[in-house]
Amino acid sequence: MKWKLFPTNALLFKWREPEAFRVAQDRRAAQTTKWWHKPGALIVIVSIYLASWFVARLDPHKTPASFPVAFGSCLGLGIFLVYLLPWLLRRAPATVELRTNRVIKMGQQTGIFYRELVNYTWLQEETYHVLDLETRKGRHLLLGVPDAGTRDEIDAILRLKIVRKDSDLGVKVK
Repeated sequence: MKWKLFPTNALLFKWREPEAFRVAQDRRAAQTTKWWHKPGALIVIVSIYLASWFVARLDPHKTPASFPVAFGSCLGLGIFLVYLLPWLLRRAPATVELRTNRVIKMGQQTGIFYRELVNYTWLQEETYHVLDLETRKGRHLLLGVPDAGTRDEIDAILRLKIVRKDSDLGVKVK
């Protein structure tokens, strides 16, 4: 066997998560998020950028913008980062890839190696399936799967890649 510095990570299967799954995930996230998280993050971002503006004013060689301009740009940047950017990212369809050594969810830039996974479960929703991947640390990654044909192909790949923590060879279907 020839040794490689960067082993190939070939694509085995790829699919897009259904829109209904993304809407359900957004609803679940909205229910678990406290009302003050976004305004609090906005205050933190504006404070950090205004602090850097104030430090820049202490240097006599620099000429920072006036306070109204600095505050307006900091507020605009904070609103973009806290409210608009997450909204835009939620609207983009997530693509999930099964590669030779890991599962990658492209919309969230999430990647989990197969050696980290201990189990997977299929859940049936009204118009789509949900794949629940469980890691050794007890975390769960939920992936939306559009149809039964896609589910069967994914199931065949995962049966080969994941070493189960329990002794059963079947897949738990809820």
